[in-house]
Amino acid sequence: MVILLIASFVATNVLSLQLSSTEFEIAKKNMLVIDSTIQDVALRLGSSSFVQFNMQAGGIGISQPKTETFQITVSEGPLLTTPLSLTTYDLIYRAPTQTSAAAIILRGNETIRDSSAITTSQPQGYIEVYHNEGAKIKLEYDRVKVIEVGRIDDQTNLVEIKIITIEKGDTTGSGVVNVRLQNTNMETYSYSTSLVEDEQVIFDYADKQTTLNFNLIGETVFLVTVITIQVNIT
Repeated sequence: MVILLIASFVATNVLSLQLSSTEFEIAKKNMLVIDSTIQDVALRLGSSSFVQFNMQAGGIGISQPKTETFQITVSEGPLLTTPLSLTTYDLIYRAPTQTSAAAIILRGNETIRDSSAITTSQPQGYIEVYHNEGAKIKLEYDRVKVIEVGRIDDQTNLVEIKIITIEKGDTTGSGVVNVRLQNTNMETYSYSTSLVEDEQVIFDYADKQTTLNFNLIGETVFLVTVITIQVNIT
């Protein structure tokens, strides 16, 4: 009888570990899907979509709010009279207690993680598995995307800058939940300056600083779009 009880206990633990590991692997894939979905809905105001999570022991949630400031600096000095002050959040999945997972980067790399500005070919979202009172998966957007459009007429150049901020919505769901992602606001700001050949432009955001070189000569408009993605977990 004792042997049967021990065998049953061991089998239950093994099954629990397997289920936790499977749930975590699915969660990693879902976090990647969330990032791709956010990129899609960020293109159009009012657009929305959702990603479903089946949470048995883990859980997805939203971090504490973060206040980030944004500034552009050219050779003549700061371009924004007052830096933009933006509130945003991270999305965090908490793994089941029994989960054993290595700390890895799922999207992006260390250079992107440490950059305040990235170019068109680089992902704006950064996803990593890390450990803080258990294994967790974090998705954050602590960098701006810079798109060098070039000449838009005989006298003017255009540089587009995209900033994604996360807004906390309802977070009341448990078990099988839908993580709904909706583009609730897009605000555009325009800043003009004159650039020289091979000008170095500094982008400050999220307590980081990145310098990019531009070969745009003359009047240049920096068009900054702040996109708000509301996240509801229900």
